[in-house]
Amino acid sequence: MSTTLPVPLTDEQKAAALRHMKRVAGLMILLMAAIFLMSRLLAEQFPWIEIPGAFAEAALVGGLADWFAVTALF
Repeated sequence: MSTTLPVPLTDEQKAAALRHMKRVAGLMILLMAAIFLMSRLLAEQFPWIEIPGAFAEAALVGGLADWFAVTALF
C-alpha cells in the first residue's frame, strides 16, 4: 500500500488563497448588509421579509465581530 504525502503550497499559492478568502469574506459581509437594508425598506409591504432580514442582521454582526477580532489579534 503506497501513501503519498500532500505537496506543500508555495508562498505565491498561499498568498493567492488568502486574497481569495478575503474577497469572499468581504463580499459576504456586503451581501448580508444589502439583504438587511432591503428587509428594512420592504418590511411594511412584505412582512415575511423580516425573517431573512433577521438572519442577515445576525450574520452581519457576527461577521463584523469576527473581522474586528482577527484584525485586533493579528
